[in-house]
Amino acid sequence: MSISDPLFLAIVIGAYFLGSMVKGVTGFGAMLIAVPIMSLAVPPAVAISLTSGPVVASNLWQFIESREGKRIFKQFYPVVITMIPGSFIGSWFLAKGDASWTAGVIGIVVVLFCLTYFTPLKFSFSTEQQKWSGPIVGILSGLINGATLLAGSVLIAYLSTLQLSKNLFVGTIALLYLAGSIPVYMTLLFYGHYTLQEVVISVVLIFVAFAALRIGKIVRDRVSQIVFQRIVILLLFCIGVGLIARTF
Repeated sequence: MSISDPLFLAIVIGAYFLGSMVKGVTGFGAMLIAVPIMSLAVPPAVAISLTSGPVVASNLWQFIESREGKRIFKQFYPVVITMIPGSFIGSWFLAKGDASWTAGVIGIVVVLFCLTYFTPLKFSFSTEQQKWSGPIVGILSGLINGATLLAGSVLIAYLSTLQLSKNLFVGTIALLYLAGSIPVYMTLLFYGHYTLQEVVISVVLIFVAFAALRIGKIVRDRVSQIVFQRIVILLLFCIGVGLIARTF
């Protein structure tokens, strides 16, 4: 299907609107929902390149809107500074070979993590432990992000152990997504995956994303912290099952 086909444009806009509305509520989900749907009509690399504009713009907006910038940088800068080079390295592996098997492994770990939410067993990291766990999560999620674009599940699982408030969670995941996505888009640009049509569609999707994010935020403001955490765990569980099914 051509990217200039009206049906394709309708699929792209509908998929990204749905994904961005979920992201407005939870802080994540746009790529995980939109890209698989878009990939039914075009190659995954094209689908991913189309998301570059709205991904950068929406994550920057959610980070700023959280009003927690100083706290986020202070607490999570080890994750950010290790995730960026990790994403570049992972992108190199993606260009050189098949890293799809990692998705299944990530899915299994994520599902097991989610199941612990409903048991007395709970994972948590103290402030001191975050000093060494943050860089590990950063480089690991960066490698996975560059190779498979599936780092969100690792980051969400880690942040879920820290019991962050709704706005702090959303602002933090937005900054980390931003740090991980830019290296991947730069790699796609280097390998010539952008055309003028793709750039135009990507710009249009920025406006689609902002409209959907606004609706999602209204919902987020009306749900309690406990309900918010359960929604995050439920979506993360579904993502994990999807990764397993797609790989095995």
